[in-house]
Amino acid sequence: MMLHCLFFVVTVPDDVGSLQFDDVSDRAVKVIWSPPKQINGILTGYQLTYMVKDQPETLKVENLTSDTLSVMVNQLQV
Repeated sequence: MMLHCLFFVVTVPDDVGSLQFDDVSDRAVKVIWSPPKQINGILTGYQLTYMVKDQPETLKVENLTSDTLSVMVNQLQV
């Protein structure tokens, strides 16, 4: 009898590259990025989080697919 164990070390990817903000208004912004230089495995998606400064109860989280490289964030507060 043989037992084979396979271990995969999964690490988080580097930060996204070239983070940019476009089409900025008082209520919306387009967030644009490029993929990380070092993915370190399989990139399954991105997570965008944002909130009103010093108000953690306003935290919003958007889970995006790995082929998404921009998103329009609307309904921001001034």
